[in-house]
Amino acid sequence: MWKKILFLVCLLFCKSSIFSQNLFLFDWQLYTSYKNVTVSTVDNYGNIWCGTNGGIFVYSPSDKSFKTFNSMNGLLSNNVSAIHSDSISKLIFAGFSDGMIEIFTKDFNIRHITSISTSDFPNLKINKIISYNGFLYIATGFGIVVYDINKGIFTTSVVKIANWDRTENINSIYIANNKIWASSKSGIAYCELTKFIEIPSNWEVVEFLSTNQNVVSITPFQNQLLFCNSREVFAVDNNSIINIAEVNDEIIELISSRNSYWIVTRNGIIDKEGNNIYTNECNGGFLNDNLMLINTTSGIVIFQNNNSSNPISPNSPSNNTFSSLAIDKNGVLWSTSAHLQALFYKGGITKFENGIWENFTSKEFPIFITDNFYNVAIINDLLYSSSVGGGVAYCNPYQRPLQFSFLSERNEKFVGTKTETDTFLFVGDFKSDAKGNTWFTNWGKQTAGPILLVRASDGKSYPFSNCYKSDERRILKLEIDNYGTKWIGSYPGEGIGIFYFNEKNTFENTSDDVCGIISTSTYTSLPDNSPTVIKKDPNGCLWLGFRQGLSIIFNPSAVLSNNQLIVRQINHLNNQYINDILIDPTGNAWIATQNGIFVVSYNTFELVKIINSSNSPLKTNNIYSVCGNFDNGTIYLGTDKGLYSVRTNIIEPKDNFDIVCYPQPFKISKDEYLSIDGLASNTELKIITVNGEFVRSLRTSSRKTFWDGRDTNNKKVSSGVYFVVGISETTNSTGVQKIIVINE
Repeated sequence: MWKKILFLVCLLFCKSSIFSQNLFLFDWQLYTSYKNVTVSTVDNYGNIWCGTNGGIFVYSPSDKSFKTFNSMNGLLSNNVSAIHSDSISKLIFAGFSDGMIEIFTKDFNIRHITSISTSDFPNLKINKIISYNGFLYIATGFGIVVYDINKGIFTTSVVKIANWDRTENINSIYIANNKIWASSKSGIAYCELTKFIEIPSNWEVVEFLSTNQNVVSITPFQNQLLFCNSREVFAVDNNSIINIAEVNDEIIELISSRNSYWIVTRNGIIDKEGNNIYTNECNGGFLNDNLMLINTTSGIVIFQNNNSSNPISPNSPSNNTFSSLAIDKNGVLWSTSAHLQALFYKGGITKFENGIWENFTSKEFPIFITDNFYNVAIINDLLYSSSVGGGVAYCNPYQRPLQFSFLSERNEKFVGTKTETDTFLFVGDFKSDAKGNTWFTNWGKQTAGPILLVRASDGKSYPFSNCYKSDERRILKLEIDNYGTKWIGSYPGEGIGIFYFNEKNTFENTSDDVCGIISTSTYTSLPDNSPTVIKKDPNGCLWLGFRQGLSIIFNPSAVLSNNQLIVRQINHLNNQYINDILIDPTGNAWIATQNGIFVVSYNTFELVKIINSSNSPLKTNNIYSVCGNFDNGTIYLGTDKGLYSVRTNIIEPKDNFDIVCYPQPFKISKDEYLSIDGLASNTELKIITVNGEFVRSLRTSSRKTFWDGRDTNNKKVSSGVYFVVGISETTNSTGVQKIIVINE
């Protein structure tokens, strides 16, 4: 039987055509930070609700458990700007910076309100939500809207107050004594609720003496109404305005109880007597009876009985920016946050292992000097990460606990740029050559020093100046081609060109070095002179990403013989800002741009797929970084709105066939796809009947692919027994697996 099948298959393979591989994306995940708490409240059941710039988390003090919500598991947005618990309806209302409003029931069911987020006002942010007599009063970036909680409809929109600007941003609102109070950059005003609040002339502006009329917060205290700008606190008492406090720090918010009030500043909380009761960084606060919640950048702090807890938050990344990604051989993900648009972003080095996030900063490792880490890579079983201004941290990523060391001018042959107070050292990139030597770029501001430094496998270090122009060191990106030539991109915006350098494996003999520069003046297929990324593909070509497109050098070895390079621009990426490039093992280049991911075949240069917010769960199209775990087919996409992951059929192929098909039996109407795993490199699959009749051909370079149960005519096959037979063009090996198909 098997001999007959293999004979028929051989005939089929001899006369069949090759189909292109399909790219499957499934099981999307989003990892956002729940550390930076911006707003908080307490529900009727004692749960603490915290809004962050990565979504919402709910903390139960009774059992110390968490529930988390972001745009991948219930929310339509992530950046929470307001939150309110209505004690009558027992509902939670959350407002977002894009105007989205989410309503939570006690069972955590969610209802979306999109009316504001889909409107055409210039500023849709929800700044404050309060409830009064069955209605929500919502302060927004364009005015005030009123929402009937029971009917679930908006009833009133206020887009102009008194003589203020139309659609002015309303910072805060409060209702007391049948009056609604509103504050903005223009001051503070009120309207009797017996009047139509949408009529501007019904509002009365309250005048107060201050050079800063931007009122940021309103709160009641005893029989008074308190309000504040960024430095002063005022009280409205019997229609007179009294300045009752001034502080040196920026005031964020006022909170109050029956007997006291507190001033929340960027650097702590001050009580009404002027005492500092909390002296760490704050985003705001909330008061519920004798329980004070302090919103911080590290989580929620519970302040009770003059004692404060440590910051509380679920395990999550330290921030939402993932500018550089690397995967080690155990599948652990490493990331950093500083990037070209924010080089001094202090995010430290982050590790994601077995579902647990851990962040490493100068607090735990003073050797770091600074926390604004820009790049991360795994090279020769070591983790390297460059800090902007300081040097390079490195460690053995497989050792626990981690032990970091640091490379700088103090212990290595780098040369930084002198400043008024210190030396600024920026190592933009690092790569390994074929002999296991590690190369580093060394940025400098037109000063003497190395453009490259190599730490040889024997432990010695060698600096190399730019032999094209010795003081030209405004460089960033690095790649090493198959012939050992180092390609060094000038810093984006400098417009110098792309340098190349080959020391001919003689570190101490500079007489045989080859070096030069290419630029738009000699190669018009280059979009500009400063690549944002340089990557080598398995064919030996160099992919150069720019702020205006993508070019490929097909014969980089030509520079060694002083011949002309073949450079072509890829039309699919014209005018695209390229942030990163990932080369997968199955023939694709994943190109991260400001308009999503472009997947391009590195063999045919055809566009395979575009992945963006219109056809995927992505909430942003600006993809900073991309990397892959090809043991399980997971692709990671780094953004400034969190880290996305998606499972794919892009998996490192096996050396030999070990075909496994599942589920068995394959029920077409229920299962959607049959997974075909255990494939060798460059496999052509044939699906045939027990009689050897051809059904479908599939082509893949991955270890895994999928079949949808259809034949070449796109018709679902009949129930029965079929065979999946594969042959590898790389190894010439074959594999066979029997499958049972049910088509009900």
